[in-house]
Amino acid sequence: RPRPGPGTTPPPPAMALVLLALGLSAGGAAAVLCPSANHGGAFIGMASDTSSYTVTPAQDGRDDVWTLVDEAKPPPGGAVVHSFTGKYLQVLPDNGDNYNEVHSYESFVWTALEFRLKVPAADTYTLFVRWSGGDTGGAGDSMYATMANADGSVVRGVPTWRDQKVGIGDTPGMFSGCCYSMTTHACPCYTEDAATAEAACTADEGYWQ
Repeated sequence: RPRPGPGTTPPPPAMALVLLALGLSAGGAAAVLCPSANHGGAFIGMASDTSSYTVTPAQDGRDDVWTLVDEAKPPPGGAVVHSFTGKYLQVLPDNGDNYNEVHSYESFVWTALEFRLKVPAADTYTLFVRWSGGDTGGAGDSMYATMANADGSVVRGVPTWRDQKVGIGDTPGMFSGCCYSMTTHACPCYTEDAATAEAACTADEGYWQ
């Protein structure tokens, strides 16, 4: 799945739109963020500063939407604690929906956050997101991010995919299988004999395959 990572900004005076969500969205009316001289030229967008971003609703009929949550007034299921300001953004209702069908910028139709940045120069920037991803139900394991020019054209980031992944079946005898975790969605491979590995996987409440 796409992951937040480095992106290359357009040359000045273009405006870059950084959309952070379980996908991407169209334009919005958030205040423009400028580089902070007090933070080494970084763009600072706080969840509690509602003027720094725009929330766009889902376009596929879902009622899920990014919502500002106050730790002191937790939603059903409880709150995530220790945010910087006591408030954070969460997609609510937390009903276990999945968002697996993102194939391109245009294919995203879900709720999103949009930050508008005034980029001073063409350069490579890194996106840092403080978030609570992953849980005991296997729900929040990913975030999609993109950058776009003011005209909506996509700004391509630095490739971060691994060069190659070797399938279990492509290396006969090397691996006995993998243990799929319903919490992290990872499936680490095992070299132990299948019976021993499967027993260990089952004990950890994983799915052996």
